[in-house]
Amino acid sequence: MIPLEKVMVRGTALTPLEPFVRGRLGDEAWETLLASMPTEHAEILRSKPLAMSWYPFAMAWEFLPQLLRLADGDESILRELAHAGLEYSIRHIFKAIFKIGSPGFMVARSDMIWRRYYSTGSMTATVEGNAARVAVHDFPHLPPLYDKVILHSVEATIIKAGGEITRARRVPSSTDASASCAFEYEWR
Repeated sequence: MIPLEKVMVRGTALTPLEPFVRGRLGDEAWETLLASMPTEHAEILRSKPLAMSWYPFAMAWEFLPQLLRLADGDESILRELAHAGLEYSIRHIFKAIFKIGSPGFMVARSDMIWRRYYSTGSMTATVEGNAARVAVHDFPHLPPLYDKVILHSVEATIIKAGGEITRARRVPSSTDASASCAFEYEWR
């Protein structure tokens, strides 16, 4: 297993964090969040991460619990964060693909998007009509809240591609030993 300190995330996942936190919780919340993180990770976030550069994924271990604390435990902020991250990606990276992709088309390409964001692991998607099962594989370092961000990120993709979510949930991944987490979606 790859140690956590070797797992990396693209700056694309980090760049929208500051505008999201400042816009949703205020400037003081952003500074409070940075103060709660290890200095080297706070400095990365302060320095405006470059979209295509790699950064320590360990920051997610520190960032998400602090974000949730600043939101008084309201987990809906994780959904808002996922949707804001997708909006950023569409504006800066994936704009063209959303013009041609149906929800099923987009979900079927989950691994392509995963590999642009993370240095390890993979994502599989099985799409049948207006339903999909998505699983993250070989990524054992998911912090407890991160699976909710993944759940809502795929949900945001379906919505942005024109689908209306009728079900989105995390499911047990015990049928696949390499799955770190799995999700099911239905839309119309």
